[in-house]
Amino acid sequence: MPPQRRHPVIVLKGAYLAEAVYGDVALRPMCDTDLMVPRAELPRAQAVLLDMGGVQQQPAGNELLWREHHHPRPVVLRDLSIELHWTITDPLSQSR
Repeated sequence: MPPQRRHPVIVLKGAYLAEAVYGDVALRPMCDTDLMVPRAELPRAQAVLLDMGGVQQQPAGNELLWREHHHPRPVVLRDLSIELHWTITDPLSQSR
C-alpha cells in the first residue's frame, strides 16, 4: 500500500465555529462544510473526495454557471455537501 499523502486544509465557517465558538458541534446546525485548500491542490482534494465515494453536485434550477471563480461545484459525500475553497473572499470582488 502506498504511503498516505497529507493535504493542507483549513476548516472554514460553520464547522470551525461549531467547535471553537459553540463548544459542541451538535449546537450549530450545518447544511454543508467549507474547506480551504491551496488553489494548486484543488484537483487533488476533489479527487480524494470523489475516491471516497463523493459525487459532484450539479447546478440546480436556473443556475447556469456555478461560481467556479470562487470554488468548484460541491462534492456530496454521505449526505454532506463539501465546498472546497482556495480563497476566503470572491476573487472578483474589490475586497482582498
